[in-house]
Amino acid sequence: MIYKKRQVEMEKKVLIIGPYFHGYNQSVEKAFKKLGWETKVVDFYESYHPITYKNRFLYGLLPLIGVKHFATKYDNYINSVMLKEYNEFKPGLVFVIKGHKVMESTLMAMKKSKTILWMMDSIFNRYGKKFYTYKSILNYDFRFMFEYTDVVNFEKEGVKAYFMPMAYDETIYYPEKNAVKDIDLFMTGLIYPVREKIMLRLIKEFKDIKMKFYGHYLVWRYPLRYIRYYLLGYRKYFMDRNIEPSEINKLNSGSKITLNIHHNQSNFGCNPRVYETLGSGAFHIVDENDYIKDNFSDAVVTFKNYEDLAKKLRYYLNNPNEREIIAEIGHNKVFNNHKYTDRIKEILDIAGIET
Repeated sequence: MIYKKRQVEMEKKVLIIGPYFHGYNQSVEKAFKKLGWETKVVDFYESYHPITYKNRFLYGLLPLIGVKHFATKYDNYINSVMLKEYNEFKPGLVFVIKGHKVMESTLMAMKKSKTILWMMDSIFNRYGKKFYTYKSILNYDFRFMFEYTDVVNFEKEGVKAYFMPMAYDETIYYPEKNAVKDIDLFMTGLIYPVREKIMLRLIKEFKDIKMKFYGHYLVWRYPLRYIRYYLLGYRKYFMDRNIEPSEINKLNSGSKITLNIHHNQSNFGCNPRVYETLGSGAFHIVDENDYIKDNFSDAVVTFKNYEDLAKKLRYYLNNPNEREIIAEIGHNKVFNNHKYTDRIKEILDIAGIET
C-alpha cells in the first residue's frame, strides 16, 4: 500500500530512544545519518543491568509479588535522562523504538516535536496492555508495527497504525569472504521452551552433524537443563552465551545452514534474524508464516513442523549448490529492499517528513 502525505519541513535533528539490544538503535541512527539528519541516541535497558542475582531479585522477582519500587526507580531515572537530552538537543523528531520504558508524561513533554513509534516486538502478542507503550499509544503522532496483527487490533480500537517490518544493517551483516563452512547447523537467540524442544529432537536425531546453539541455556527455571549440560554432554551443542552481531555474522557465514524459529508473537511478520541471516549471505531455514511465504518464498526454505524441518535439513545438507543459489537470491533481495535506510525512508514518507 502506498501512503501519500503532505511533506512537512522541520529541522533535521532526531532523538532516537530505544532499548540497548544488538545495536539496533545505532543501526537506525546510521540510517538517519545517511539521509542527512543530525542524531542523538538514548539507550535504555529493557529490564535490569547488569544481570546479577541481586538485580534479578530487585527488578525481576520483586515486581512479580507487587513490589515495584526498584523497577519504578529505574524507569523514573531513564525518563529523566530522556527529557534532559530532549531539552538540550531540541530535535524536530523523536523516534522511539519499542517504547516500553517511555512514560506518557515524557511524551507529553515532547509535544513540540513530531513523535514516531516503531515497534520491534508485538504489543498485543508479547508485551500486553500493562506496559507504557500501550498506555501511551495515542501520544505518538505515528505508530509503526513490526507485526501486522497489531495493526489490525489497533484498528479495532480506533487507533491508526502502519505495518512496518524489521530490516538489517548492511555494515554489520554481509558475506564474509573465503569463509569456511565448518558448522552444519547454527542458531542464535533466546532458548525458550518451544525452541529447546526442537533443538533437543535435532540433537537426538542428527548425531552425525555439527550443531551450535547460542544463547543463555542454563536458567534456574529449567533445572533439567543443568543435567543435560553438565552430565549428558550437551555443552557441545549449547554454547550458553549470547553473542554480538559481528560474531553472528561470522557464524552465519561459517555455517551450512542457519536455523530460525520464531516466537509465537510473529503471526504475520518476521524477526530481524531473517534479514540479518540473508544479509550475511547465509542459507536460511525458518518456520513458515504468511509474511515469509508472501515475501521470501524464493529466498529461504520454510518448514511447517518438526518432521518437515528434519526432512529439509537432510536434503539441503547434501545439496550445497542449491543452498548457494537460494542464499544468493536472499542476499540480493534484502540488500536491495530491506536495509534500515529503506525502512526509515518509508517511515518518513508516510509521516510526511522530507527526506
